Amino acid sequence: MIAMVFDRQAISSRLRDVAAVCVTVAFMFPMLWTALDSIKPPSAIYDKNGIIFFDFAPTFSNYQTILGDSSFGSAASLRDTALIAFGATFLGLIIALPTAFALWRFAPATRRQHSFVLAIWMLPPMVMIFPIFMLYHQTGLFDTYAGLILAEAAVHLP
Repeated sequence: MIAMVFDRQAISSRLRDVAAVCVTVAFMFPMLWTALDSIKPPSAIYDKNGIIFFDFAPTFSNYQTILGDSSFGSAASLRDTALIAFGATFLGLIIALPTAFALWRFAPATRRQHSFVLAIWMLPPMVMIFPIFMLYHQTGLFDTYAGLILAEAAVHLP
């Protein structure tokens, strides 16, 4: 009888690697599917007879429709989205970096305040809509880029 020697650490390492690959594939599949759909012609996307994976002629007409057609208005939408996303990210970093440094530097003195900060972050964003709406109407920030950037940054900061 041949004695089989199992190295528990090697088996554990292999299982961890297999699990990591499975999780990565599960998370990447929707992005791959979206990228694949972006180069499919509409007839391949909306085929009622079955799902077409790779049996199609790639086309970039979908990108031309979105980016080139002025009646569609998506070039302005993409510009607005980029402006708001970069603005909110920049404002969030300006506020969060000094705050994080202060919390790290003075951690023993502010340990009780950490739970308060996290408790505020657990508040659902929907609860803040009416007060923000009223405040924006009073200050003139309603329907402006600055108001939306400020709201986005406030929602994402703890």
